[in-house]
Amino acid sequence: MIHQELLRRAVASRHPMIQHFVETLAPHLLLAFSRIPALGGSGAVLPSQQETTLPPEAIAYTPEVRARFGQANPDQSLSAHLFNGIFAGAHIAELLPPAKQLQDIEWQVWILGFIVHDYTKIHGVSIDPRYITQIRNIIAHQGERLNFDAFLPNWRDYLDDITFLAQNTQKVKDAAMNWSLYPHLQLDERRILTLRYLASFADVLVHITHPADVAERDSRGRDTAQNLRSTLGMLFGAAHPPRLAYHQLTEARGLLSNLINNSLIRVFEGQGYRPYLFFPDGVVYLVPDDVQATLEGDALIDGLWREIGATLAGIGDDQSEISDDLNDQSDMADIEGGLRISRTKDYMKVPPVLYELLTRGLC
Repeated sequence: MIHQELLRRAVASRHPMIQHFVETLAPHLLLAFSRIPALGGSGAVLPSQQETTLPPEAIAYTPEVRARFGQANPDQSLSAHLFNGIFAGAHIAELLPPAKQLQDIEWQVWILGFIVHDYTKIHGVSIDPRYITQIRNIIAHQGERLNFDAFLPNWRDYLDDITFLAQNTQKVKDAAMNWSLYPHLQLDERRILTLRYLASFADVLVHITHPADVAERDSRGRDTAQNLRSTLGMLFGAAHPPRLAYHQLTEARGLLSNLINNSLIRVFEGQGYRPYLFFPDGVVYLVPDDVQATLEGDALIDGLWREIGATLAGIGDDQSEISDDLNDQSDMADIEGGLRISRTKDYMKVPPVLYELLTRGLC
């Protein structure tokens, strides 16, 4: 499917276990969870209304709960939520100090635990964490449904580890940290706590709606920034953790905003900032603790105008010259999807997207 091919390209240079995840589990997540809401109400029929294998302790969401859930947050599919969290968490895992680098089995357990951490949303139910045996059974059922065998053939041996992560991705609500509830853990407790912090960080991070949420209270009034900082500290320990920085535009103006964002990204990348999360109105960066960027207004504006000029001319990073041949010009524009204003015998041909710039102005 086209979605899987796009994911393959996106992870081509990433850790082998992320690539393995895309090959084995990604299609199942897309098929199973694309219509299940993660942040808001989609109006889709809840799985619990059709599910016959749930224990009696699993209580279906009431219409009132569904209404509050849908009104509180903008909607996002559960599949998008899981992909975003896994990819964002993987970036952090790849930066961990040598002593905390994940082994392949830890990568696999972490990914599987994160996939099922929203098992209540998967089924549209709530269940008290004291019913850990029933929760374990729900998670095992999901593992079979999503073909965990293809990703980790002996995943059932790690069912307690997966259940621990699923139940404790949340740090407060519904957490069940009593080790006696998980008698068959395979991973060392210190290692599985690292996986828990990684899952918690990823889950909080993908709930933010604007870049500034990583530095101040988010749009819901929660101190997301402090939560993320403290979790990074627990992940990296004595090593200096990277910090989260951002730039954010006051308004999103489509193409023009994209050009401004690209110019800012180039400036910050040149000073050691690593683009991490992308939004219509800005970017979140991972930054070494001892790095602080500086901006020169005149140089930034000059760079922006060069960006706009190159885009208008249809010049990409790998194209320094524009052919004088009119037929070649047309073909190149079609291939690149560029924004070149081309000439014909009778008039100038302006791509429709340029009207955004021409009608709104650049001031």
